[in-house]
Amino acid sequence: AQKDAVVAQRGSPSSRHKGRSSRWSADRRKQKTRRMTPMFCPLPASRLRLKGNATAAFADPAFARAYGRQAAQQIQAQRQMLEIVGIRRAEDRVMAGLIAGLLEGSIVEFAARLQLSHEATYRALRKLVQDGRVMNPSRGIYHLHP
Repeated sequence: AQKDAVVAQRGSPSSRHKGRSSRWSADRRKQKTRRMTPMFCPLPASRLRLKGNATAAFADPAFARAYGRQAAQQIQAQRQMLEIVGIRRAEDRVMAGLIAGLLEGSIVEFAARLQLSHEATYRALRKLVQDGRVMNPSRGIYHLHP
């Protein structure tokens, strides 16, 4: 079996969801796994394959602490993103993204980070502004109400 192999569920045309083929589902799962942010994977120093004597750097306590701190921050950020993306309602997901400070750049980039369509993101932002939970001082700028 290949590492990158994706298994698609097969079935009769009537059993497929909304007429989508099993190939679409397999492609979608493959696409989602490719989009994931690479995470830090701790390995024992003996298994690190680095040029020179880079493993000696871990003997320095300051370097080891900084490295561990950065790894912990990456893991926490990835867990936070997984939690936000797991929220079902677009309005709630957009609000969680705003609270987490993910709105950097355009709304389209924000929507991609949240794994929403930009249309759904714009609708959710408009609803949040109408409800008074978010301010929209100018086009493309959104702030949480204090």
